[in-house]
Amino acid sequence: MNHLQRKYNLLHIFFWLTYCTIYGYVAVFLQYKGLSSTMIGLTTGLGSALTILTTPWLSGMAGRIRGLSIKRLIVITYIGTIALWMVLLWVPLPQMVLMACYIAMTNLIAANVPLLTMICMNYLTDGVQVNFGIARGLGSVAYASSAVILGILIEHWNPSVLGVVHAIGTAGLFAIVYSLPDVAHKEHGSGQESISIPEFARRYSLYVLILLAFALQFSAATTLSTYLIDIVVNLGGTTSMYGIAVFFMAASELPFMALTPWLKRYLSSERLLLFAALMYMLRNVTIALAPNLTVLIIGMLLQGCSYGIFTASITYYVHEQIGIEHGMAGQTMIAVMTTGLGATVGNVLGGMLQDGYGLPVMLRFTEWITAAGFLLYAVLMLKEALTKASSRKRGDQ
Repeated sequence: MNHLQRKYNLLHIFFWLTYCTIYGYVAVFLQYKGLSSTMIGLTTGLGSALTILTTPWLSGMAGRIRGLSIKRLIVITYIGTIALWMVLLWVPLPQMVLMACYIAMTNLIAANVPLLTMICMNYLTDGVQVNFGIARGLGSVAYASSAVILGILIEHWNPSVLGVVHAIGTAGLFAIVYSLPDVAHKEHGSGQESISIPEFARRYSLYVLILLAFALQFSAATTLSTYLIDIVVNLGGTTSMYGIAVFFMAASELPFMALTPWLKRYLSSERLLLFAALMYMLRNVTIALAPNLTVLIIGMLLQGCSYGIFTASITYYVHEQIGIEHGMAGQTMIAVMTTGLGATVGNVLGGMLQDGYGLPVMLRFTEWITAAGFLLYAVLMLKEALTKASSRKRGDQ
């Protein structure tokens, strides 16, 4: 493993550690600050919805402002999250202001996802080999391990420890960011050319539709993840079993993300994405229909060959199929369609269905929306294959 790969791995490890302090225990922290379940749901829902707008705007700043590199933008957003943590921990706030601060913090951290990806893509464009899959997989393991450790720390102290751990992780992340070498190209080919979402959607319609298909499946997965504790309890499990399930889910991503570059030697990105979509349907349906905790854990372990392969493959797909000048926008759209659109639909509709009609109806919703996502992707790939075959036939004539 080369020196740059180790640094890029550490970048993901520190990032997903800090990400876990904000997203992993949002309900626990906000309950500690006195918010009701309804207010917590509103906070998470608005936070996810706003990322649809804020993530493209924030990540696109590197292309709009002269001298603002991706690395500097990462540092600026993290300074913002540290400042917000200080306010949340030390300043008494009205509920609405507290919610606004937490929403702002989630949006700042979410904007870094495409930035970290773009760092790798820029290295690849320069001919420097960096394995995105293994770095992202180690990030998943870091998230899973952090979730377990943070749970222990919170139990022995209080949820304020989240801010402390975030600060420690930020210090490590800054050290890695500043040690990373700059890419050779500065302007053209850096993936930082500004483009609006409507214009991007028109130019890369197939890619956007692929993301829409995945967003449907991600929406179901978000519902199952957000209300996983209810599923576990319904099957006779406890909070500790919930923690184990989450750990297995996140840890299973590493081997598949790491293997994706090797798999790409034999399969195209499109075929890998189709396989991931099929596995995502199998994953979500297995969890939704699980008759016991053993089957539930099996479903969680399918996270690696579904979400894991998809995340790594779609990243390489952008590098291969999207214009170099729009690489940042391509990576940003992944976050917009998943963390933004998919998570918002999953959290809001999942909660409404469970409150209004019960857990079984919510689970049926996840099955249908997952199947819809797979069918949409399958139709897109079939149409694309027929189009390419027709083009080859005309070329032969």
